[in-house]
Amino acid sequence: MLTISQLAATAGVTVRTVRHYHQVGLLSEPERDASGYRRYTAQAAVDLIRIRTLADAGVPLARIDALL
Repeated sequence: MLTISQLAATAGVTVRTVRHYHQVGLLSEPERDASGYRRYTAQAAVDLIRIRTLADAGVPLARIDALL
């Protein structure tokens, strides 16, 4: 399980970018654990890398959801 900063570092994006993807609905936001941290799964890391790859290729964020 990864924290948001670990997830962002794994995918090569900033924490702010991860939060933006939550806001626009591209990446689901996990529940907080008992310590108050959001813990992300390996699948979330894969999803984030896919989103980033498509965005880097020039696909508009509005179309990425349909492609995933």
